[in-house]
Amino acid sequence: MSKDLIQIPPELIALFSGKDVSDIIPFKKEIFLLNDFVAGTAFATELNKVLGDLEPGVLLSLRRHPENEVDENAIGIYYRDVRIGWVHRRYNVILARLMDSGKMFTCKIVGKDTSNPDWSRIDVNIFMLD
Repeated sequence: MSKDLIQIPPELIALFSGKDVSDIIPFKKEIFLLNDFVAGTAFATELNKVLGDLEPGVLLSLRRHPENEVDENAIGIYYRDVRIGWVHRRYNVILARLMDSGKMFTCKIVGKDTSNPDWSRIDVNIFMLD
């Protein structure tokens, strides 16, 4: 029996996992980096459309916005394709550099407070995927 690694086509992996190929990262490890709240939720124009879905345990994605006129290190926090806010400016420089060098990140909701009608507080943990 050969001990060589066999390359498995992504389509086959997706078939067995029931997931989109882009969701599959072999040997993925989440490294906890920080806990904070989502900044700028008061200015996220589409937040109310998805606020009911944003419960503890929900995964969010992070996307770089180097073209942002206010902050070249801006990192948007997204639920599906809806930007719900930003990584707070005090943390985004290091995260932006890591993202720009190819590191991947995810974000998980750990709490939510919608009692203030002007501002929804969404607490998250941010992880680097390695």
